[in-house]
Amino acid sequence: MYLRDSGILHGLLEIETLHDLLGHTVCGLSYEGHCLENLVLAAAPRRTVYFYRTQAGAEIDLVLEKGGKLDIAIEVKRSSAPSPGRGFALACDDLGIARRYVVFPAMNALVCATMRRPSASRG
Repeated sequence: MYLRDSGILHGLLEIETLHDLLGHTVCGLSYEGHCLENLVLAAAPRRTVYFYRTQAGAEIDLVLEKGGKLDIAIEVKRSSAPSPGRGFALACDDLGIARRYVVFPAMNALVCATMRRPSASRG
C-alpha cells in the first residue's frame, strides 16, 4: 500500500514530531509522498500525471504528459547527494523523455536539478 498523503501516513503511524519522523523507517517514503503530492497539485490541470515502472524494475516517480506527449520525468530522492538509479535513465530512454529532473532536500530548501541525458557512445 502506498499513501501519497504524508499527513494521513503520519497519523496512522502515530508520528507526532519531526524527531519521530526522522527516526522512522518511512521517512524517505513520507518525503517522496509529500513532494509528489505537491508536484501533482502544481501540474494539474495542465498536465496528466503518471507513475511508471517496468517488470524489470525501471521506474520513474512522476511522468508528466502534455498534449498527448510524455515530456517530463521526475525522480524524488531524500538525500543530500542524490543519484537516480540506472532504471530512471532506462525508463526515460524507453519513453523518449529528454526533460529529466531530480527533486531533493538541500540546506532546508527544495531543489530540482536537471539531469542531463547521456550522449550516445560512439563505437
